[in-house]
Amino acid sequence: MMDIVIDTNVLVAGLLVINIIRMWYKTVFQDNSVKVKFSSYFVEFYKLIIHFATQKRFNKCEEKSYWLWHWLLMSGYTLMFTMIVVFLPWFQTEKIYEWYEPQRILGYYATFGLLIGLIAAFIGRIKKTSEKFKFSHISDWLFIIMLILTTITGILVHFFRIYGMPVATYYSYIIHMAILVPMIIIEVPFSKWSHLAYRPFAVYFANLKKAATK
Repeated sequence: MMDIVIDTNVLVAGLLVINIIRMWYKTVFQDNSVKVKFSSYFVEFYKLIIHFATQKRFNKCEEKSYWLWHWLLMSGYTLMFTMIVVFLPWFQTEKIYEWYEPQRILGYYATFGLLIGLIAAFIGRIKKTSEKFKFSHISDWLFIIMLILTTITGILVHFFRIYGMPVATYYSYIIHMAILVPMIIIEVPFSKWSHLAYRPFAVYFANLKKAATK
């Protein structure tokens, strides 16, 4: 089962990288009107990391709470995705770590961030009181629901494993994988939520071209 997850992660990571390279090729490399300095790639990439980690632009919104739950959702989602894609053998193991060890602390934080962000997004799309939530496409709901189900089944897997309930662990893990794999393959690289990866790089490439004109 772990081999399936690893193969899926490699596929998704490959799709993301290919699409980002294609974006750079179309927007920067093929644009003969600008000549980007080599040093600009490093300077602007540093700015990209800062903006991605802090989500500074969202802090300018009138609703300050939007920045907070969006940041929690983003950081929790990014952390969990990184642990699954990059550190899967460490994150998904038969060894039970103590609650204070990094493997569990990071997992708990990612789960907390996901739950808070998803609850806020779910309530916002139900109430439609904010302008950004007044229109919801089915794809918006699909990802939110799949991510909620993935988070809940992941919590169940963790709970059953920690308390030594193997049968319940196996069944909940099967359900977890049945939701997680299609969500990763379809939603992550191709849905509107792929902006988590593509938007920062779109801004990065735009800033590269802007720096080249100065």
